[in-house]
Amino acid sequence: MQLNWVDVFKKIENISEAFILVSKEYSNLVENIYDKIVEHKKEINLFIINADNIICSLKHKKTDLVILLGVECPEHGFENAIYLQDKLGDEEIKHINTFSNVYFDSTYLQYKSHSYIQNQELLVVTKNEAILRYFSRKMHVKPFYNFDIENRFDYLTRRINLAEIAKNNKTFAIIFVHETYLSLAVKIKKSLENRGRCGYLLFLRNIRYSRLVTIENIDTLVLIDCPAYDNFNIDVTLPILSPADVQYILSKKWDPKYEINKFDISVENCKEKDICIYQGAGKLILDSDFFGVEFSSKDDDDLEIYEGKSGIASEYTHE
Repeated sequence: MQLNWVDVFKKIENISEAFILVSKEYSNLVENIYDKIVEHKKEINLFIINADNIICSLKHKKTDLVILLGVECPEHGFENAIYLQDKLGDEEIKHINTFSNVYFDSTYLQYKSHSYIQNQELLVVTKNEAILRYFSRKMHVKPFYNFDIENRFDYLTRRINLAEIAKNNKTFAIIFVHETYLSLAVKIKKSLENRGRCGYLLFLRNIRYSRLVTIENIDTLVLIDCPAYDNFNIDVTLPILSPADVQYILSKKWDPKYEINKFDISVENCKEKDICIYQGAGKLILDSDFFGVEFSSKDDDDLEIYEGKSGIASEYTHE
C-alpha cells in the first residue's frame, strides 16, 4: 500500500495542521510518511494519533487534513482526507465485475463501489475484518478475501437473547460517544423513565473495558456508538444493549429490520399500567446510590457537550 504523494504535497501546501491517524496494522508505515511530509514542509504541525481498526470521524477532533493509515468508517467519513491506496490484479477485477452488488473499502477508492442493495448478497472487497463484520450485521455478505464471519441471523439471535435477559432490569446507564447521538440518548432516557425505570446519561468518546467496569450500581449498559463499531462484545458482567434492544424491551415487539441505533418509541407513548409495574425502580436507585458522573449541566435545556479532563489529579490535561 502507498500514498499518492503528489496529492499529499498539494494538500499540505496551504494548511498549518494535519493528523496522521494510524491503525495498529499500518504502524510500520508511520515513520517514513512523517519524515517525508516534514521534509517537504517543515513548518507544518503534524501529529501522529493512534486509531481503531476502523477509523471514524466521530472519534477524532477536526483538523485541516487527515492522512488515514487504515480503513475509513463507512458510516462517518472525513471531510478532507488522504487515503492509503491498494491495487487489485486484472483477474481479481474480472472476478469482481461478475457481481452487481459490490462494496470497496477506502483503500480501494480508485475502484467505484456499486450501489449496493439491502436485500441482495453484497460482495465486500476489504482486508479489514471489522468492516466485513459491520456489513454482515446489516445484510447477507460474501467476503472477497477469505474470512469466516458471523451471519446476520446468528447476530440477531444473540441480540434478542441478550435483550430477553435484561428485559426486567431497572437501572440503565446510557452511554453516547458523540454529540450527534445526544438527542437519541435523551429520548431513550425519557422513555425508560416514563415506564418507571431509571436512566443516566454518560458521555464517553471512546469505549473501553477499563471505563465500563468502573460504572457501579447499574444493572444494564446502553451503548450509542457508530454502527460500524462492535463494542457489544466487551467482556463485562453487565448486559450491553443497543437502542434497538431497548426498543424491543419496552415495546415487546421485535423489529425484523433491526438496526443498532434505531429507536422509534414515542416519549409520550407510555401506558399507565407500565408505570405501575415498575414503580419501585425510582426508590430502588435512591436507596442504592448511583456511583458515577451523570452527563448534565446547570441548565436542563443546555445540550452542549463539555470536554472533561484526563490525567492525574496534580496535572490534568484535556483528552
